[in-house]
Amino acid sequence: MRHVANLLLVRVEARRQGAGVRAALGASRGRISADLLLESVILGLLGSAVGLGLAYARIARSLAAIAPAGLPAFVKSASMDRSCFSRF
Repeated sequence: MRHVANLLLVRVEARRQGAGVRAALGASRGRISADLLLESVILGLLGSAVGLGLAYARIARSLAAIAPAGLPAFVKSASMDRSCFSRF
């Protein structure tokens, strides 16, 4: 989580000069803030999607690796679906 916050902080600092130029050309403070917020939301959503995808793949692989040999076939074929994430 700390790395994501640092990434966002660096992006904002890097865009500070560009925001100054845009403000000098007449862009409102609200427009500049909205652009930065939109960028942050997009980065957050993309990071969340990648994280959920990697977690799903890793959990499935881990469950397959730790399953004992004597389990019935229906237990080995258990999987996650969308209802696993419906509580969040």
